[in-house]
Amino acid sequence: MQLFDDIRRTDSRLWKRSESLFAFLNRVDRPEFARVRELMEAWFARYSADSHMDIRERFRDADPHQALGAFWELVLHELHLGLGYALERDPAVPETTKRPDFLATRGDVDFYLEGTIIGYSDDEMARRRRRDLVLDF
Repeated sequence: MQLFDDIRRTDSRLWKRSESLFAFLNRVDRPEFARVRELMEAWFARYSADSHMDIRERFRDADPHQALGAFWELVLHELHLGLGYALERDPAVPETTKRPDFLATRGDVDFYLEGTIIGYSDDEMARRRRRDLVLDF
């Protein structure tokens, strides 16, 4: 499974304001963004295979909260792997039903890691999407 589509890209236009991160990266035919796709595919390949479908669907979501949250989880996962941590996805936490994104373990150090993004309210996002559609023309 891949994060991006295996397609021939011919559109070199820059990012439109109304376009999702995934839609832009998936369509753009520029070498600098081909490198971004390659890097993100490498991150995705190192991500827990049993969570591939979830992270892929969220990253491809038109809702920026979902897409950016998935991107941030990929970044945090890759960062902590690079720091030498083993990562368990959605670990059970004693005495609660909550499941953080990761349990990070390295030697005798372990901690729970939850990736969070800050965004606009749903009403504000809807207003911005309408504005962006107009500004894209």
